[in-house]
Amino acid sequence: MDLNARLQQLLTQMGADLVGFADVSGLAPDGYQKAVVAAIALPLEIIDEIPIGPTPEYLQTYQEYNRRLEEMSRAAAALLSEQGHRSLALC
Repeated sequence: MDLNARLQQLLTQMGADLVGFADVSGLAPDGYQKAVVAAIALPLEIIDEIPIGPTPEYLQTYQEYNRRLEEMSRAAAALLSEQGHRSLALC
């Protein structure tokens, strides 16, 4: 299994709904050329409750999902480092 497939499998197993890879040459600091991105979809019932502004449920979900995304970012960076690649976890 190639590295992209391993990253996608890892992040999906951790709960990512979307995993992508991007060329960030010239955009990222310190000469990084590639990026791995992950996303988690917010539940529609949470979105439906915020027609005017954020609700306490939205805030709680947002904070929890950001914590999960931070864990995914660290896990992806660790896998890349284990494979001999420079990595930087950003959230």
